[in-house]
Amino acid sequence: MYHPIPNPVLLKSRASQIIKVWSGHPEFQLADVPFDDFKTLYQHLAHIMGNLQAREIELLSLRNEQDETLAMLNAACLRVHNGMESHFGPDSPEIAGMGGPLSRPGKRSGARAAAPGGAWNP
Repeated sequence: MYHPIPNPVLLKSRASQIIKVWSGHPEFQLADVPFDDFKTLYQHLAHIMGNLQAREIELLSLRNEQDETLAMLNAACLRVHNGMESHFGPDSPEIAGMGGPLSRPGKRSGARAAAPGGAWNP
């Protein structure tokens, strides 16, 4: 039978509530889920979730650093590409070796003007 993976925060909260109630009623026992095993599973999940949270904070810091570096490198690439395009020319082998000229906003390559009256002028 398929059992979807529950939300870890909700399950941890639910397990904590069960432990509170169960610890007050030691007469309640299940053969296949002893209280101590249940509590150990809960503590293990809490430990894993704590480690994940610490790593997510670390990863967030790395992602922010990556975003800043990407923005700086992108600006530098654009500046260098534009400078080389100006120096060598947009149709030069050097610019072709960098992937060709950068597309310019407002310039539509290969666009054809419409004929008077809105008819297409091929």
